[in-house]
Amino acid sequence: MNFFIKLIFYVPVKLVPALVGVFFVVFLYGKLFDGQYVNYSISIICSLIAMQLCIGWLANSILYFLPSRESKEEFLFDCIILVILISPVASVIAALIAGFFISGSAVFYCVIFLCLSQIFYFLVSAIFQSEVLIKQQLYSVMFQGCSQILMLLILFKIYGPRFECAIVAMGVGFVVSVIYLFFKLSGIFSVRNIYFDFNRLVSTFNLVFKYGSPLVLWMFGVLAVSGGERFAVSFFNIELGDAYLSLKDLFVGASGLLSMPLLMLVHPIIIDRFRRGYFDSKTIESSIGLLIIVFSLFWTAWQFVGFHLFEFAAGKEIYLPKLVIFIIFVSVFLGCVSIYLQKRLEVHKRISLMARYALFSGLVSIVLSFTGAYFLGLYGIAIGILVSQALYTGLVLGSTFKKLQFYPCLMQPLIISLFCWFLGLIYSLLLDSVFSQAEWHIKYVCWTVGFMVLSVFVLYRGVEWSKLGAARVVAK
Repeated sequence: MNFFIKLIFYVPVKLVPALVGVFFVVFLYGKLFDGQYVNYSISIICSLIAMQLCIGWLANSILYFLPSRESKEEFLFDCIILVILISPVASVIAALIAGFFISGSAVFYCVIFLCLSQIFYFLVSAIFQSEVLIKQQLYSVMFQGCSQILMLLILFKIYGPRFECAIVAMGVGFVVSVIYLFFKLSGIFSVRNIYFDFNRLVSTFNLVFKYGSPLVLWMFGVLAVSGGERFAVSFFNIELGDAYLSLKDLFVGASGLLSMPLLMLVHPIIIDRFRRGYFDSKTIESSIGLLIIVFSLFWTAWQFVGFHLFEFAAGKEIYLPKLVIFIIFVSVFLGCVSIYLQKRLEVHKRISLMARYALFSGLVSIVLSFTGAYFLGLYGIAIGILVSQALYTGLVLGSTFKKLQFYPCLMQPLIISLFCWFLGLIYSLLLDSVFSQAEWHIKYVCWTVGFMVLSVFVLYRGVEWSKLGAARVVAK
């Protein structure tokens, strides 16, 4: 019971940043001039890659080692020193890569600021997460989100719609959150009496790097798979690149809202069952089935209502072909599914194999993105990302293929999903015959309310909740 109470309070910690990200996508797509959202996206992905390579492995090591360390203060002191030493180099590299694709001296300093603020934010967040201090994390993301939105509005008011303002606003939010968390951290751990010890620092580095280093290549590969097309869009100055990347970011943010609570529930269940001596394939099946239904409901809502509401909120039309939008959506969905399919590799600690899969798929993503952009433009980029994401999903599926039963996790959810889409279509056509073009807002409200009722019914009756977490004993 205590676990589920913590889960309920921990969900907003992940959902608030996702909601803020969705707001940024809609607001920036509507306000920025052509080509500026591509520059914003390049800056974000460069900072994200540098942050993950710099702090990702260290954050995971903190989560693993900190709860069991006798001298937590010394361990944290050394980790902070390591970040202080590494972060400037990583930030400058990220800024140089962004500067290769984006002109303007301000970009260099904006990316450095964003990258540094992100690195220290994820460092201190990992400390609070390892100690399961949920209340402080919740306050920090609320301060972060409010600061980012407020700063964005202020900077746009002063300097006008510039993507550099959005980058600075993001960084300011991280800085506010870091200040708050460090203030709270000082009341929990005291490092004032800890002195620098080179030998201890080297020992700590060897400890955390040995544990976390295999994750570095995997993180880099996964980011290349999911974000490699951004560089191709910028390099070839692809027409409608702003719309493409904004919808990609929107779907990624929505996927976090849809899948993160489930992942937070499923992951400890799978780990616990594996420690008892078996791999819980039933939970994997139920999770994938639930994802198929949830994502299909989201796509149905997007197709009949969401697309037009996005244009209305942004104040700008989206001229992307519907097929390209669907390909983007499917690639994001496959990325979410692969997180569950790779669980068997995770529990067996075969991170190096996951890294090879991710690096190979990431290389394919970059090659196909640039090749596709050169020959086919936007279609080539979308197809390249879909192929690379499907490749990674297929590779990790190979580790779990023989453990899964495909009817409950694939066919049954697909049948339910097609039925819901068909009902959504019929309902939309029915409302079209009732309301005129001028009454579109009334039609959308009626459709949304009716489809929400259908969605609740489908999720209640169509998902076998009792089997989520009910293990089937199979060999490891």
